[in-house]
Amino acid sequence: MRTEQEIFDELEVIAAQEGFWEVIAFFCWKDTFIHFSGEKLDAEAFAQAFDRTRLSRTELLILIGLACKSGFRAKQLSLDELKKERNMSGIFSMNYIIAFIHH
Repeated sequence: MRTEQEIFDELEVIAAQEGFWEVIAFFCWKDTFIHFSGEKLDAEAFAQAFDRTRLSRTELLILIGLACKSGFRAKQLSLDELKKERNMSGIFSMNYIIAFIHH
């Protein structure tokens, strides 16, 4: 089992990569908004806001803080690149980062 410091060290490396600000922006949109379709906001939409695959505000702030340590890199990822990263197992993989933070 990894120590908390080892996890932070690896997250810091990930957060220093070009394009990571785009990943943070995606997480903020995905995990802090309640997404629904139609004209009514119902209980199901609220229930999805508590899905285990969503990052908490504290977890988002940790990623933002780690990204700030390395400075701003202006590379923008396209929507297609974000979608690709979401489904892949690369360093920016959304599933990888979520699993990494939650374990």
